[in-house]
Amino acid sequence: MQATTLKLSDIDLPAPFVHKRTVRFGDTDAAQIVYTVNFFHYAMDALDDWFRTVLEHDWFSLNVHYGVCFPLVQAGLDFKAPLRPSEEISIEIVVTAMGRSSLQFCITGTRPDGIESFQGLWKGVFINPHTMKSASIPEVFIPRIQSYMDACSHAASTNRPQP
Repeated sequence: MQATTLKLSDIDLPAPFVHKRTVRFGDTDAAQIVYTVNFFHYAMDALDDWFRTVLEHDWFSLNVHYGVCFPLVQAGLDFKAPLRPSEEISIEIVVTAMGRSSLQFCITGTRPDGIESFQGLWKGVFINPHTMKSASIPEVFIPRIQSYMDACSHAASTNRPQP
């Protein structure tokens, strides 16, 4: 998917958001490919970077500044192609659904050769950490998330092959 630009408060953000990471030797296993659980770490790191960039608060600071947490209630990955040391992976984050208190993400990792390495659907829920009950998405984030979703939809529709 070709990135478009999302304009929010004089800030240009790419949509969809892409986090780049280089595979390190320590990320791999005896088969000389990325160890399975490290794919989840890559996706978590990319999602934290999405929060920091798009919402201007990393995952941890949501608790400190807004009194909410965002635990995952779903996290799965489908593995499609291996990654090797020194390869750069591009991890794309697309918000596929926004509820009153929840966000669902499609997270896709693509190798430098354009081959998709992994893809997964992740869902998190904003909660009050004291009651452990769901909490509404902080109002300040809703327009940013909606604008991001709209920009990603626009990017996807402009990149579809024309009949």
